[in-house]
Amino acid sequence: MIIILKVTALICDNKGKVLLIKEWSKKKNGYFWNVVKGTFTPPQDKNLAETVIREAKEEINLDVDVENILSIFEINKADSFLLQANFICRPKTGSRPSLPKLFEKNEEIVEFKWFNFYEFRLIKEDEFMGKRVVVIVNDFFRTS
Repeated sequence: MIIILKVTALICDNKGKVLLIKEWSKKKNGYFWNVVKGTFTPPQDKNLAETVIREAKEEINLDVDVENILSIFEINKADSFLLQANFICRPKTGSRPSLPKLFEKNEEIVEFKWFNFYEFRLIKEDEFMGKRVVVIVNDFFRTS
């Protein structure tokens, strides 16, 4: 069995808004709202917090501080076990998100936007990359 470690950077500001990215999905053949996420890859990453920081920089060109763990998901598949740690992050002072000039690993991010709770609730379920995105963001709003 293969064990895969994933991370999510749920980036939030001091006004209670969360940052979502709109990125291409080959599987769904379209652009969908998502959270910044990635895979722990040693030796490049020494720990999960470093992975979160790297992914925020790669995907949205944003320097973040990791604040806390929000939740952990376990996903069992036929040939693998996925463990996804979801972190709450805040932009470092003076750091602003921007779209990457070059895309890595066929990741195409075309938009980002800050959402408060009410704006987030207006997004239709089929506009998200997947159900886990909705769960993660709802967990944040429920606990903040």
